[in-house]
Amino acid sequence: MFYLLKNFLPALSRDTIRYYEKISLISPPQRDINGYKIYTKINLKEIRFISSEKNWALH
Repeated sequence: MFYLLKNFLPALSRDTIRYYEKISLISPPQRDINGYKIYTKINLKEIRFISSEKNWALH
């Protein structure tokens, strides 16, 4: 199953997610035939984990 991130993680900007990809905090997403990024359940789990750790560190 594939996901659009804005539906699951609206609080994160595209720039933040791109940054996570750039510094290899998350696995690179696959791309469809048109070049759009396809995020999997694994990508979502990675992003949620990073977000939760980031929130925990701020408290």
